[in-house]
Amino acid sequence: MMDKVPQIEAVNRIGERKSRILFVSNLFPDSTAPYLGLDNATLLHQLRDFFDVRVICPRPSLKASSLYRSTSVKLMPREIDKAFQPHFIEVPYVPFFGSHFNHRLMRMRLRRPISSLIRQGGIDSILCSWLYPDGCAVSSIIRGSGVPLVLITQGTDTHQYIKHPLRRKLIMDAVEKSGAVIARSDELARLLTIAGADSGKVHSIHNGVNQSIFYPRDREVCRQQLGLARDAKVIVFVGNFLPVKNPEFLLKAFSSRRIDDKVILTMIGNGPLKSRLARIAESLGITDRVVFTGPLDSENVARWMGVSACLCLASHNEGLPNVVIEALASGLPVVASDVGGIGELVNRPELGCLVPTGDIKGYVSAIVRQLNQVDSRTQTAIGDSRFSWGECAQKYAQIIDCLINAKDKGSREADQSMDHISSLRQVRKL
Repeated sequence: MMDKVPQIEAVNRIGERKSRILFVSNLFPDSTAPYLGLDNATLLHQLRDFFDVRVICPRPSLKASSLYRSTSVKLMPREIDKAFQPHFIEVPYVPFFGSHFNHRLMRMRLRRPISSLIRQGGIDSILCSWLYPDGCAVSSIIRGSGVPLVLITQGTDTHQYIKHPLRRKLIMDAVEKSGAVIARSDELARLLTIAGADSGKVHSIHNGVNQSIFYPRDREVCRQQLGLARDAKVIVFVGNFLPVKNPEFLLKAFSSRRIDDKVILTMIGNGPLKSRLARIAESLGITDRVVFTGPLDSENVARWMGVSACLCLASHNEGLPNVVIEALASGLPVVASDVGGIGELVNRPELGCLVPTGDIKGYVSAIVRQLNQVDSRTQTAIGDSRFSWGECAQKYAQIIDCLINAKDKGSREADQSMDHISSLRQVRKL
């Protein structure tokens, strides 16, 4: 879809300055949660080649006190993100039954800081990731301001939320008010257009990957770095321990007698299911073969990918997880449930295998196949410029730039029209 917009230079200017964009999303890291929304932060650092970037990050809170007062959350950004001057704001959130309220509660907390920046002339465009409640709140706040809004859908905010009648209505209203919507997979773009979004404003852009970290590595070197035996065989999971990721299914598949009991399953990540997963591993008798590493930085994730036979995902729903792009860029095949946009990349046998959701027999067979091939396999990577963060940011910048230029052109035409009306009034007076 990117042929709809022209290429732009590395620096986008209005007059003699860079255009200014505001990024708004609950998915942005801080020093206590450095991996939350890491893909968004990585994208923003690339977009700094084109724009001045500021960040407002609403942090959902279940505390009753947040209903009555606006509070800046006492969070510190990562050192690398300080250039964005991120403003963390506590936002009340009602779980389970909050569809009628959460976008309004977020709007209430974000209205003042966003409106203030608009009045000061400090925003040329807004980029907002996560359709509900974030996108719905922001689209309402900037109504009538003339500031173009670009929404980003990442996964659940489309393939799950549009199944809920009220959220669907709110999301589609926000999409209609936006200048463009960026979907992080073709499947998400398809679902949005089926739901009623104007296909002309929906753009599919895959995330990038840091190719200086994720590339085919020497397996023996990775084993040494991780302190593993030379004959160790490993499969790896990377992600949040959440029900939608279905990590319980992965543990049950791994306990199959068809998988050699010398194989190690490395679970990289964290989340509310961690304790439950540890208990399940114990009940299945595989505790000594499952390694829970906790969250790891990209370099260590890449090392585990370098030593593994395959990346294993068993999600119920997905957009297109960045870890899939990282694995393929590392030359690591993927075994995953056939959901979301994963099949857009895992589309050849050498890149892995997709299995129908819940097919544990087929899933085990796919893992065994990758384990049997690992020593003879020639690693196949997709690490070309299509999947660089720089290329990804260029595509985002094209869309944002077009909207800013259209707004600027419209403003000039409006000013010329007003000048014409004023001159006519002067003639009439004479």
